[in-house]
Amino acid sequence: RQSIPAFTGVCRIHRAELMRLRGSLAMAEEEVRQACEELPRFNLYSGLGPANYEMGEVQRRLGNLQAADEAFARAHEFGYQPQPGLSLLRLAQGKVDAAAAGVRQALAEASGDHCLEVRLLAAQVEIALAAGDVETAGSAVDTLEPIVGVYGADSLHAVAAGARGAVMLARGDPEGALPELRRARQAWQQIGAPYEVAELRLLLANAQRAAGDQDAALMEARAARDTFER
Repeated sequence: RQSIPAFTGVCRIHRAELMRLRGSLAMAEEEVRQACEELPRFNLYSGLGPANYEMGEVQRRLGNLQAADEAFARAHEFGYQPQPGLSLLRLAQGKVDAAAAGVRQALAEASGDHCLEVRLLAAQVEIALAAGDVETAGSAVDTLEPIVGVYGADSLHAVAAGARGAVMLARGDPEGALPELRRARQAWQQIGAPYEVAELRLLLANAQRAAGDQDAALMEARAARDTFER
């Protein structure tokens, strides 16, 4: 009788997600590669969509944009929604209109899936702000907050606080943005998510610069740089 390994492909996908959250991107990449090898062996082809989506997210964070694009395309081929990762990839590629259209369509099709909606709305805030569309970003935050309010997860509240702070900064209120961004950064630090912490540090640096605190802005920017390099 064929033995089942301790971590079949499906379990490896979840392990990879946790590794990615912890900033162990090389380890996450290897877990996903092994998952893609194991899943067909046990006829778990339905897991290849999530596995390739996770590979796309890992490659996007590593800056391997072509590899991320290919992974998201494979996820789509296996019937898995490659959002919001695909739209965030388009943003990284400088294709802001495509990013905005992709996340907007995905939100229209989310059908009450609150976990997906939170991720899509957070991505919509980032993309809309990059496009200078503060109105859409603010509307996304207004939709996000009541969804997050239903749950007690620190990560979801960190997402909401970060989105609020980013919109306040874009509206020209750096003093109001700072406590929200600090709250989000602290929450991600407690969770142990260095990539998210670094992203918040960049926003904090911009807010502190706008508020006139150049020394604090420089410290946050350097800390973000060091984290991204690690």
